Amino acid sequence: MTYEISQQESRLIHVPIKELARRSTVSVDSVLQRHLMKMTEGFCDNYGYIMPGSVKLLDRHMGKLISVDSESLVEYQISYAFSSINPCPGDDYQVIIGSITKAGILGYLKGYDDIEASPVLCMVPNKDVCMDGKDISSFREGETITVSLLKSRIKYRGRQIQVVAKLI
Repeated sequence: MTYEISQQESRLIHVPIKELARRSTVSVDSVLQRHLMKMTEGFCDNYGYIMPGSVKLLDRHMGKLISVDSESLVEYQISYAFSSINPCPGDDYQVIIGSITKAGILGYLKGYDDIEASPVLCMVPNKDVCMDGKDISSFREGETITVSLLKSRIKYRGRQIQVVAKLI
């Protein structure tokens, strides 16, 4: 099951002249691609979690020299494409149970190795588990459950999206 959405964006980025000079043997496009990947991949922004390895530089305009706080930069207007995960209320996900506590079930997306590697951290509160007539002790770590998202929280430049869900 794939959770990714492909998107495009245009934005201004600033690249230090030192970085361009250091990599004078490679093309400007490859320096911009590397800089953009370092800035966005594996982090959350207003589009959700940007998937690692998904950022592709599509277009760039001529650079403009600027100075910010006595540091020389080159400003580029670029367009790029990427894949992101942006959970919305009502979305259904396959979640693997990572741990069970008195507060509820903590899980991660199916297809990832553990909670730290998953871009989405899912919490199913104990009261929602008990409301369905099930006992929390009937679940085991490593078991796969299907959940429906109620709320999500995205922290800018965070490494995970936190969601609250209920069992389906």
